[in-house]
Amino acid sequence: MMKHFTERVGQLIVEQIPSFKFKKREGKLFRLTDNGWQAIALEVLPTASQGIGKLAAHAQVRHEQIESLYSQYHPFLQPKEVKLHATLTVNCDGLLQNQTLAHGFGLDPASVSAFAEAYAEAIKSDVIPWLDKFSDEQALFIGLADSDPMKWATSDRLTRFPVLMAILARRGDIVGFDSAAAEFQDWCKQKHALVYAPLAAAMLKMRPVHELPPP
Repeated sequence: MMKHFTERVGQLIVEQIPSFKFKKREGKLFRLTDNGWQAIALEVLPTASQGIGKLAAHAQVRHEQIESLYSQYHPFLQPKEVKLHATLTVNCDGLLQNQTLAHGFGLDPASVSAFAEAYAEAIKSDVIPWLDKFSDEQALFIGLADSDPMKWATSDRLTRFPVLMAILARRGDIVGFDSAAAEFQDWCKQKHALVYAPLAAAMLKMRPVHELPPP
């Protein structure tokens, strides 16, 4: 039953944002970019209160060249996942200025329509700028390479390290690649991260052979 609400919210939102199309089967707002795609995955979830739903939304960007480089070595990505895998994903709740949208909304037709209209405006003002920013490879690199974890574009190290290392490999930055690889391997020595050591080892296969001049 909740799938019906997801589809309704998605259809109403995309009417307000015609640059995207709504992929009903996947529950995603989607559009192509010059180097991949942008998407907003939607799912209306039930809450403990009857007649109230909550929208779980995640903004995603994909860089085709980055994905094609590291995904071939990624031991945890299934073949069917490779072509659909997002390079960077964030929970939209953290992007919204209007935090009331992150809470529940009524599932009656009028409330659903009002919520979708308000959420579409929030996507325009808060989510699309994030998508556009990190669809740029240099902005993505800056967002992952910062020495301060609080400034990273993602707190997920299993995203950060493979993507950062792929960018450094594409740039032929051997010193930077080796530094990121060592940091990843050191993190995997922690007890809770030991299981990810095979991923850190596999990413070494991307190591550039020759140092390239800075772009």
